[in-house]
Amino acid sequence: MNMVAVYSFVDSASKTLLHYCRLEEKSKLRVLSCTYDGSSSANTRVASVCGRQTLPNSILSTGNSLFVRFQSGSSTQSRGFRAQFRQGKYTNVEVTSSLTLLILFPLHCSLINIQTIKTVPGYLKLNLHVINHITLTFSHFQLQDSTGCQEDFLEILDGKDYDAPVQGRYCGNSLPQPIISFGSALTLRFVSNSLGRFEGFHAYYSASTSACGGTFNMANGIFNSPNYPAEYHPNAECVWNIVSSPGNQLQLSFLSFQLENSLNCNKDFVEIREGNATGHLVGRYCGNSLPGNYSSIQGHTLWVRFVSDGSGSAMGFQARFNHIFGNDNIVGTHGKIASPLWPGNYPPNSNYRWTVNVNASQIIHARILEIDMESESNCQYDKLKIYDGFDIHSSLIGTYCGSQMESFSSSRNSMTFQFSSDATISGKGFLLEWFALDVSPRGIDTGACGGYLVTGDTPVLFFSPGWPGQYGNHADCVWIIYAPDSTVELNILSMDIESQSTCAYDKLIIKDGDNDSAQQLTVLCGRDIPGPIRSTGEFMYIHFISDSSVTRAGFNASVHKSCGGYLHADRGIITSPKYPDLYIPNLNCSWHVLVQSGLTIAVHFEQPFQIQNRDSSCSQGDYLVLRNGPNIHSPPLGPSGGNGRFCGIYTPSTLFTSDNELFVQFISDNSNGGQGFKIRYEAKSLACGGNIYIHDANSDGYVTSPNYPANYPQHAECIWILEAPSGKSIQLQFEDQFHIEETPSCSSSYLELRDGVDSNAPLLSKLCGGSLPSNWVSSRELMYLKFHTEDGSSFMGFKAKYSIAPCGGTISGESGVIESIGYPTLAYPNNLFCQWHLRGLPGHYLTIRFEDFNLQSSPGCAKDFVEIWENHTTGNTLGRYCGNSVPSSVDTSGNVASIRFVTDGSVTASGFRLQFKSSREVCGGNLYGPTGRFTSPNYPNPNPHAWICEWTITVPEGRRVILTFTNLRLSNYPSCDNEHLIVFNGIRSNSPQLQKLCSRLNVTNEFQSTGNTMKVVFFTDGSRPYGGFTASYTSSEDAVCGGPLPSISGGNFTSPGYNGIRDYASNLDCEWTLSNPNRENSSLTIHFVRLSLESHQDCAFDVLEFRVGDADGPLIEKFCSLSAPAVPLITPYPQVWIHFVTNERVEYTGFHIQYNFTDCGGIQTGQSGAISSPNYPNVYGRWTQCSWLLEAPEGHIITLTFSDFHLEMDPTCTADSVTVRNGGYPESPIIGRYCGWSAPGPVQSGSNKLLVTFNTNHLGQSRGFYATWSTSTLGCGGTFHSDNGTIKSPHWPQPFPANSRCSWTAITHESKHWEISFDSNFRIPSSDSQCLNSFVKVWGGTSETNDTLLATSCGDVAPSPIVTSGNTFTALFQSEDMPGQGFSASFVSRCGRRFNSSRGDIISPNFPKPYDNNMNCTYFIDVEPRSLIILTFVSFHLEDRSAISGNCDHDGLHIIRGHNLSSTPLVTLCGSEALHPLTVAGPVSLSFYSNAYATDLGFKISYRITSCGGTYNKSYGILSSPSFYSRYPNNVYCVYSISVSSDKVILLRFSEFEVAPSPLCDNDYLAVFDGPSIGNRSFGKFCGSTIPRDLKSTNNSLTLLFKTDSSQTARGWKISFRETLGEHLRHEKG
Repeated sequence: MNMVAVYSFVDSASKTLLHYCRLEEKSKLRVLSCTYDGSSSANTRVASVCGRQTLPNSILSTGNSLFVRFQSGSSTQSRGFRAQFRQGKYTNVEVTSSLTLLILFPLHCSLINIQTIKTVPGYLKLNLHVINHITLTFSHFQLQDSTGCQEDFLEILDGKDYDAPVQGRYCGNSLPQPIISFGSALTLRFVSNSLGRFEGFHAYYSASTSACGGTFNMANGIFNSPNYPAEYHPNAECVWNIVSSPGNQLQLSFLSFQLENSLNCNKDFVEIREGNATGHLVGRYCGNSLPGNYSSIQGHTLWVRFVSDGSGSAMGFQARFNHIFGNDNIVGTHGKIASPLWPGNYPPNSNYRWTVNVNASQIIHARILEIDMESESNCQYDKLKIYDGFDIHSSLIGTYCGSQMESFSSSRNSMTFQFSSDATISGKGFLLEWFALDVSPRGIDTGACGGYLVTGDTPVLFFSPGWPGQYGNHADCVWIIYAPDSTVELNILSMDIESQSTCAYDKLIIKDGDNDSAQQLTVLCGRDIPGPIRSTGEFMYIHFISDSSVTRAGFNASVHKSCGGYLHADRGIITSPKYPDLYIPNLNCSWHVLVQSGLTIAVHFEQPFQIQNRDSSCSQGDYLVLRNGPNIHSPPLGPSGGNGRFCGIYTPSTLFTSDNELFVQFISDNSNGGQGFKIRYEAKSLACGGNIYIHDANSDGYVTSPNYPANYPQHAECIWILEAPSGKSIQLQFEDQFHIEETPSCSSSYLELRDGVDSNAPLLSKLCGGSLPSNWVSSRELMYLKFHTEDGSSFMGFKAKYSIAPCGGTISGESGVIESIGYPTLAYPNNLFCQWHLRGLPGHYLTIRFEDFNLQSSPGCAKDFVEIWENHTTGNTLGRYCGNSVPSSVDTSGNVASIRFVTDGSVTASGFRLQFKSSREVCGGNLYGPTGRFTSPNYPNPNPHAWICEWTITVPEGRRVILTFTNLRLSNYPSCDNEHLIVFNGIRSNSPQLQKLCSRLNVTNEFQSTGNTMKVVFFTDGSRPYGGFTASYTSSEDAVCGGPLPSISGGNFTSPGYNGIRDYASNLDCEWTLSNPNRENSSLTIHFVRLSLESHQDCAFDVLEFRVGDADGPLIEKFCSLSAPAVPLITPYPQVWIHFVTNERVEYTGFHIQYNFTDCGGIQTGQSGAISSPNYPNVYGRWTQCSWLLEAPEGHIITLTFSDFHLEMDPTCTADSVTVRNGGYPESPIIGRYCGWSAPGPVQSGSNKLLVTFNTNHLGQSRGFYATWSTSTLGCGGTFHSDNGTIKSPHWPQPFPANSRCSWTAITHESKHWEISFDSNFRIPSSDSQCLNSFVKVWGGTSETNDTLLATSCGDVAPSPIVTSGNTFTALFQSEDMPGQGFSASFVSRCGRRFNSSRGDIISPNFPKPYDNNMNCTYFIDVEPRSLIILTFVSFHLEDRSAISGNCDHDGLHIIRGHNLSSTPLVTLCGSEALHPLTVAGPVSLSFYSNAYATDLGFKISYRITSCGGTYNKSYGILSSPSFYSRYPNNVYCVYSISVSSDKVILLRFSEFEVAPSPLCDNDYLAVFDGPSIGNRSFGKFCGSTIPRDLKSTNNSLTLLFKTDSSQTARGWKISFRETLGEHLRHEKG
């Protein structure tokens, strides 16, 4: 075995003297010590010694560095050498080689180190850690194989030079063992010839301070005991820390294990803990038994320790670790979750989920701490989705990407996070934290330090800790108050908090939101009680803090719903307080209703309506105000000529807003009230379908087919998603008439109901025909409805009422409670049918315990009863109960059960209450990695409990699972009732069953998957406690099928073994993913060369399935026929998941598919766009396939207009054609298929999506087509994410309606700004000529403030062209005067922008995508006088410098001081020339240019502004260096002038000081001058870290000069100054 050690001695200001003290070598040991005059072995060798050669007296470097290399052979050992080195006159350090300790061969991991000898006082002390080690672990290896690895090979050298010893040379397909360096460097040399192409290798590396142990941060790897597979050495100790990102798990599996055996493993052992050395002990192992797989539970770090004593030895162990990203069962009270590999960049093609489960009485509050993901307006590529429930079929809370920092709360005790990324641009990902909050119906317990409260109309009390006694020191309590659909009112009833003028000691902080970063409302202390404090939204954040000294009684407060609030749902109800009872006097309630952008709001009045007033104009008394906009200043909503006020007893007909906002205000005076009002509002759109939230029992409503009760249109597709509060079910009742064209299996036109949130949810029913359907109830809080029509006959359609079911629902989490309706105060109703679905923690069983039980008694419980079912109602019945005896508790075998409560029409009773709880024990799980083992519960010990356990096994892609049951203790008799095992080839719901094992006789012990996944299900009823099994799996063989398909230019794939003759095998399960490498303007085309599968109408047997994205994505199409489709499958989606499944029966020859990526098609989102055939207006090519998905915002519809159309003529359009579908998927109804030379008329969608496909054959060619698309909506405003567009008043150029209001926001890329031009055809009448009530206004950004206002106009004169400084503008049109023609304005984005904030990011066009050719963009940074701008280059990639001139002739970035672009640049950059942070006196311009040829990824430059100098005319102040605390910049020159009253002097006091030291403070320094200029007497120049003494001026002025050079920086300085009396003045006054 060889050893290499390297020592480098460097001093920036000295030469180096090296003196050898001793060298010893045994004759058989080749030891070589070489010294080089410089920093590496490339410099001149000045000495070389070995053995007992005469040592050089000393070696003197010519420069400031020496490089010493020590190398040993593998035969024996010796003492080594010792040397001293001296650097100038400052340093004298003695360094020893590892021979001082003793080098043993084979090497012992703990004996290689460098010891630092204690230095002489006053000399520099060096801590040298020069012998670190590198562990190299291979995860994939496939090179050309050859004898002696002479062709393609990977050679690993133990050092950083080509002459370092060779660790090994590798080729072929065998995965090399982990490699550990002897020194701190490894060199990898990869050589390949020109003969073949192979996949290559993939390896991870990590550093450690010894030759064993270390910290692993990579996704997977292998480590082993020292010297493995040879015997380990005595007295060894190695520690490995395996670290994943928060919220994820680690799986550890041992590949081999052979240690000395001992009682309690007290000699040689491997110890595993969670977290660190003091964490939870997983186990201590020794002997020859292979430990089982272990997956971390509590955290994301595993601590592994190997110890050997001085007695026996053995081969040791080898272990593999894998990161398990995602976690379906995170429990506890708080935690963090991060994207894979955080804080490194997340991997491509990620798709992971985390589910947090807390107690049934809790909800989850979470917030994003950091996020760095690819940014797109609709998060199309990389995204983080948050769901309000236990899976991704729950209600979506939000979708996040870019740098969005948000906080959010669940409405239940589960929350799911899903992270997905595509194959290209990456980032750090996300880090979020979550915590459980108690939700008590009784309020917050007295004395509780914090809590979460959902408040209603009735006030709820809460107190400071210890109330009414004194609160304690160091209190830190947070209360979050939530008022659904309303605002929070806080009333302080009593308060005694330590008083201070600024409440600096103890305080009560009130914030307007749900987190600490929300807007502060007030800070309270002392005893003065404030008036009511109200939030503007649904949340209030209350924070109580006390310090370490004085305490008081604290506070007593109440919270309740304030009348009014923010309503952001698309439908809801607003009522006066106490409606329909009399409202109270002196009310002032305001509601702000906001629906989706582009929609309008319909307002319906309901009876009774009674608002007291004394005149018809509602000006004397109580009244209701409706405004067409967000506030009281918006135009009135109501009949023409009205003032927007309503009173009396008569209600108007339905009213409609012109945009997506509504303001409602209710005022009552101090006299008697009336019954009040109830209004129901709902969003209206041109598009059918939408999301409907059912708030409560009063929020029922209707969905109907388009045009109901008139006939529905052809080619329609409408999708509704109904959502109720968590734990509830949805009831759908059909009313009036039902008539949808009837076809076999409802294959043409139909209404589809699904039990969940999307098209993958379980199917409830598919309805057509003329009979009124029965009622349907969902099993959970979500229901999916899809109405689809083709080109057949059209009928009336349907009308269905949705509401919250009176009982039932899904309850998930660790525990939960169910009560019958009315319990415990009221008897349950007659004729109930309630079904609750229980879902405990995955891998656990449930214990169901009745706390109270009183039902009608009947023989056989035939009348009223409660039933408990195993595994929903598809499993066994565990019991049926009635009467008044409390049933015994019931245990399930899995984590899923159903409770069914049925009553008849006779006797009722008080009902029941039950609780379920998840078990502490767990079985099953998700297994990852190439090898592992698992056992049935408690094996080999007895297991008396019933279990249903499920394991999923996922091995690396490209490998197959080989599963072996090493012990199988099933019954001797072939009965499956008591115990059985089922093995599935795959992990999907339709994966084929390989075998069901019910006895140990004549069974197969080994099973092989065809892909890289397998599922094992074990059932036992507990009657055979000594049953069960042990199993292990490997992945030593290639997968038969599946994995990612090559996506460079195209390719093909087939069913396994396809040759067109032989049939495919039975029980296949193959999963492929196919990713389009082109981000934009591209389609994925799948051409079926051959297809012959078992045919079935529903594809229930053998099937080839295509989905968008992954296995959970929307279905594209299923194929199961004996012939290939005539046209290819063309999809605009960037990734397709492909699944091929066969059963055990009929087989055919299979399929052969070719795929390619076109240069046309893709996904277009926004409000407008254009599509055209390839090469337009030139001739398109043969065999052209393009697919575009056009997607508008929700509620909008799309109009597609063909301006040119010239395709091959064909009577049936089966040759070249354009097909338009009314929806987003291939099964969406076809609006039309077009060909020939006549341009089709405008095509309009029924929803917000259109799918356009262009397909040509191999014959004729033509000019093609060009089409534009735009969106329409009922609302006149909207949000634009585009590079250009138009805004205009309603009906322009026709007159707009009276009392109109429209608001727009336009957002473009961060590198751009807007230019806005108004049409001269402009008229907005304003009666006051001041544009107070009627106007068009434009603001820069999204804040509508005077500071950001760019233009206001009314009358007949259009505004001048507007240029914004940033990438966003907001426009508002409002009219309360006479209608007029209105306005139209076009806007277009240009690259470059102006910055005036204190910090920001400057990015190139399209960043992080490549910039375009022929760009010319200027970025201005405006600053206050005496400001510095610090530019930090985050990413910089432009076209390289010219090889001829050496200049940035092609693409480049000029950095210019000032705004004169003709000035000489400070620097011009191109290529990858990112600088160190650059400091420039502001203002600054950055001018970016590109030519017509190559482009690159562009740049991202962060800037921050810091002050530099200034004039201070005041009696007291604090000064600090630029960027104090973070490090001052280089090359600054800052002058600070201080002056006080003429009869005073200045006292200067330094509180913090750290300036880079230099001789005589010549480099960086702070100079202080006694007077008004730097020419006055100097107090001195200061640097270093010693805080200077106080300084006092002799007059009323001081001048400070802070100057730095271009080398080092430091933290800086902080100084306070104040005026004081001078000595002469003091004597005079004395």
